[in-house]
Amino acid sequence: MNAVTFLGHLLNFCAPALWTAAAAVLCGGLVMPARGAGWPQRLACGFGVGMVVLAAGLAVFGSDGKMITWAALIAAVALTECLMRRAWQG
Repeated sequence: MNAVTFLGHLLNFCAPALWTAAAAVLCGGLVMPARGAGWPQRLACGFGVGMVVLAAGLAVFGSDGKMITWAALIAAVALTECLMRRAWQG
């Protein structure tokens, strides 16, 4: 595998975490008011948590793209968004 192919695989592995975090940040305002951290911090934290979940799914199952990993990605990024928006302060 050459460097260009590896970079393509790496970017395609990271893309779901980025898009899920971006969707959570953009759609989170529809559910709860913006409090706490600003959107760049929420996006970065959501992306980081998403990458950890995807890497854990790859390590546990031996391949990426399993449905349980996708479900865990969505749940983890949504929980991160709620925590970053301080949803418990209602």
